[in-house]
Amino acid sequence: MKKNVMSFVMVIVVLILMGTIGYSENKIEKESSVSETSSYDWVKYFETYEGNVFLYRKINVEKDERNYTVRLWEKRVFSDKDREKKLQNRRKMGVSTEEYDKLSHSLDLLEIECNKEKIRILSDTEYNKSGGVLSSNNVIKEWGNIIPDSVQDILQKKVCPNKQ
Repeated sequence: MKKNVMSFVMVIVVLILMGTIGYSENKIEKESSVSETSSYDWVKYFETYEGNVFLYRKINVEKDERNYTVRLWEKRVFSDKDREKKLQNRRKMGVSTEEYDKLSHSLDLLEIECNKEKIRILSDTEYNKSGGVLSSNNVIKEWGNIIPDSVQDILQKKVCPNKQ
């Protein structure tokens, strides 16, 4: 009887250990796949049918009586299909395509006026898979309207209070 109880306890301990090890391996695998497109402070908010992934990181919120402005970084991770589209568009425009076959992601500094439903780009940079800069633009763009049901609308609903 004592031997059966010990055997039963050992089986339970082994099963628990196996479950813990399996859970740890799955957790590491999931964390590493997420870290390819984001780090702990990036929040995924949209993925296109083509596989482009959009993430954001809120860096500053400014509020006064009339305006509610959110400043954030947006990261777009390009799919193979969209990378090819970007390459073709650059060829059509007659601009350099050097290294664009290795396009990885872009980082845009955005500003959203939550109450007015406006957005503008303050800075945008495109990177290759090695982290090298392919292009960079620090010219502040004009305010544009946020189109309903667009990627920008989804982002606005995530970062602006009372827009959800």
